Amino acid sequence: MKKKIFSYVLLIVLISYMGLEYSFAGDAGIKTSKSYTESFLREINNDYESVLEEKGVSREKIKKLSPSILKGILFQAYANNFTDNQIQQLVEGQLSLLNENSPAKMNNSGKIRDDGLIETNYGVFLNLYANKTIKDVAENNEKYYNVSNNIKFNNSTMVQPLSYTGSYRSITNSKDQSGTYWLIKSEAGYREATAFVTLPTIDSMSTNDRAYMFFSVNTNPSSIVGDYGVVYSPNISAWVPCTNTGVWNSSTQKYDMSWWNGNSIPSNITKLYFDVVVTTTSTNDTVTITIYNGDNFSQVLGTKTITFNNNPINSTYSNINIYREITMAQINTGTLNTNTGSYFKNAIFTNSYIYSTTGYYQWGTSQTNDAYIQAPTTKQLNTITVNSYSKWYSEDITMRYNIP
Repeated sequence: MKKKIFSYVLLIVLISYMGLEYSFAGDAGIKTSKSYTESFLREINNDYESVLEEKGVSREKIKKLSPSILKGILFQAYANNFTDNQIQQLVEGQLSLLNENSPAKMNNSGKIRDDGLIETNYGVFLNLYANKTIKDVAENNEKYYNVSNNIKFNNSTMVQPLSYTGSYRSITNSKDQSGTYWLIKSEAGYREATAFVTLPTIDSMSTNDRAYMFFSVNTNPSSIVGDYGVVYSPNISAWVPCTNTGVWNSSTQKYDMSWWNGNSIPSNITKLYFDVVVTTTSTNDTVTITIYNGDNFSQVLGTKTITFNNNPINSTYSNINIYREITMAQINTGTLNTNTGSYFKNAIFTNSYIYSTTGYYQWGTSQTNDAYIQAPTTKQLNTITVNSYSKWYSEDITMRYNIP
């Protein structure tokens, strides 16, 4: 027995000596390799400026950006194994946002109509939370698992596992007639998520249908909700950066909603990079979405910071869940019509990473609370084709409204 213990100790010492951080918990834990372990350790010890200089970023440019932005760039770089050139592009992209007249910061607020729809400079969009109550949203947030078979329970005596290892679920929800969904929900406690996005091919899009790809950031209970990503506008045949956020109003028993959209994305850009960051301060909390050209990070296509007053987000982010979603939403009179002919194919999220205050993780089973497709009826679930997925950091989704 002593020999076996000695062998384990020797193995751990050898791993440490080689400069590798090894996780015995599968995909939970910081993923590093010998090539950048020392740089990462220096970065978390506030030597990030020297690390960036080693990556080819000038001291002059470093001094123009805040430490939080620079450290965020390094976390993303280590997570995605970015090249020095990509790191330099991320810095250039952030420097471009110091110009208040940057096209990426154009502020196009939508008008929330009495019927809940949103009027914008690119047409009318659906308010995904217009007819939802805090209870409706909370029903999706507050779920527990039976450890043995992943059956759902809403019972505080159940133990919630640290991972979602099963297949994606199929949910029918007749109360939600707003569209069809693919959704990945994170565990609580994360403050940032990034992913590469391949915009789908739009074969057809009805004037009342809207394709979306976005992150959501919701508190639990759902006092604040919000979607941060891109939407396809059939009015201009283009993708548009957007946010649709809400704060629960206990007096009106409705969400107070806000909308922002940026400038339309040029048609020759089909690969994007999303970065959504949640920040708590002593006075308020913020969520910031930044959308980059996925082939050239120095080009920021849209960015927006939403501020939430009175600190609804815990300092440990323990009441936050981040979602990754692909959606076909519809403006209708209360019944979803899945026979409009709208058709998008190969909407792809890939290389999804999620970040805590101390590390970064490939968005795998240990970081995931739930995964499902949803439609009002079982028949309408057939509008969703899951072409492929990897648990749970990538997916390729097609949606076609040809089901009467």
